[in-house]
Amino acid sequence: MSTNGDDHGPFQGHSNTDLSDLLGFNDIQPTASRPPSGNIAFLNANHDLIEAGASVHWLVPGEKRPASRDWSEVPNQTLQQLAQDYRAGQNIGIRLGTPSMIDQDFLHVMDLDVRDESKADVAWTALLQVLPDARSLPTVISGSGGESRHIYFLTDTPFRKKKMARSEGFTMVFDPRKGRDVKKYDWEIDLLGTGSQAVLPPSIHPDTGLPYRWERKPELVFPIMMKVSAATQEGLGARADKPIMLDDTDDDDTYLETILAAQPLDLTSGEVAEILSLLPENWVEDRDHWLTVGAALHHQFEGTKKGFDRWCEWSKRSAKFDAEDTFRVWKSFKGSKNPVRMATLIHETGWSRLSGGSSSLGSGFITRT
Repeated sequence: MSTNGDDHGPFQGHSNTDLSDLLGFNDIQPTASRPPSGNIAFLNANHDLIEAGASVHWLVPGEKRPASRDWSEVPNQTLQQLAQDYRAGQNIGIRLGTPSMIDQDFLHVMDLDVRDESKADVAWTALLQVLPDARSLPTVISGSGGESRHIYFLTDTPFRKKKMARSEGFTMVFDPRKGRDVKKYDWEIDLLGTGSQAVLPPSIHPDTGLPYRWERKPELVFPIMMKVSAATQEGLGARADKPIMLDDTDDDDTYLETILAAQPLDLTSGEVAEILSLLPENWVEDRDHWLTVGAALHHQFEGTKKGFDRWCEWSKRSAKFDAEDTFRVWKSFKGSKNPVRMATLIHETGWSRLSGGSSSLGSGFITRT
């Protein structure tokens, strides 16, 4: 820490520093969608986060996807490394949870995605029950516009990604990349932690062309100001650790037994299709996730052709689909002593079979408790 009497902490005085001088790199030429300071503007905007210990990486130009395939495994990059690796047009992202440790605590994001602005008040009500300090924590206004926000906070222990709450209402929207209608909820709240990333300002949103921007910047001179209470952390932990139930009832033991049972879950073909449709889009491109889906379907359909056909149908979303390899792997699932089950996919997607009961947060949305 600096001993200069004018400094108030290890990051004081850097926010206005011109990193082109600090790093010794010449700036790239501006583009139509980029501010005139290119990579230096991106690093200037996030300098304190990087210096504090956050794990920052470049994203594919004009997208939210990490530029590096092994983004989740590489060591944290320094300012110099990031400046050297920059390519024109790239956005910038941050790994959350375990990789981003700040002052011995772990950085997370609560992702509030509001698609129907008329439901914004309901969404914020749900958010404040999950994260009571949300309105005072560092916040990014999403490039998607409206009330969508990324809210940054610190915890004692790292959490993984988890669906915290979402609306009951949704709209079916045609997705040109998938060639079919997909379900878009009016609003959703996700806890982003270990294994997840968020887009940082001043990245450009791929759909709207608008920049992400800080509404409240993190005060990293005093990281404790970003740390949520023990009670809030306990609530997040309870939600994150608890399996998703197949029904919105209070009989936790009964449904826990259902999820952990060796027999296939009581799911219709349509429900299986819905669960698959809710999986992250990049799962079909990642072999480990691809294997997880195949193993879950093999267990659910007891190794029959119906399950194999369902796996092939889902796998064909990737240009890497290989029917022969898929069949070979399908046969290898037979006889597993500890099979992957559909409960794994349910837990990942936050899918729930509604029972008609009311939500614990009030009418209008489903809570993942």
